[in-house]
Amino acid sequence: MRAVGGFKARGVARSTAQSETAASEASTWARARARAAQALLAAGAAAYATGARIEDIMSVARGANAASAARQLAMYLMHTGFGASLAVTAEAFGRDRSTVAHAVRVIEERRDDGRFDALVDALAAMLDAAPTPLAHAKRAA
Repeated sequence: MRAVGGFKARGVARSTAQSETAASEASTWARARARAAQALLAAGAAAYATGARIEDIMSVARGANAASAARQLAMYLMHTGFGASLAVTAEAFGRDRSTVAHAVRVIEERRDDGRFDALVDALAAMLDAAPTPLAHAKRAA
């Protein structure tokens, strides 16, 4: 094995691979934190609109009907407002992808009511107007 710069070539390759793995893991964690922040922001908007507690919306327990309805709204907002896939939304809320799909259908049906539709539009606009998180802005610069 040939020495390169005082290191054995294989050791350097392993070190580079380890660095790439660490960077990949850091990126994965950053995306997970961003998804969790989006879920909390959507849950906060739903809690504000419905009067439900954020803790109840984010809970893995089924909870009361009011909390379930607020959770459906929050999942809908994350999926449509942030463009998160059903699978990503499900993971963020600790639910199955089919549960998120059901929530999206329920909210779409409820949007036939003009008042509810206006509420959802206002919440979606609020999320759309949210500034880019500082962590994202630093990476873009």
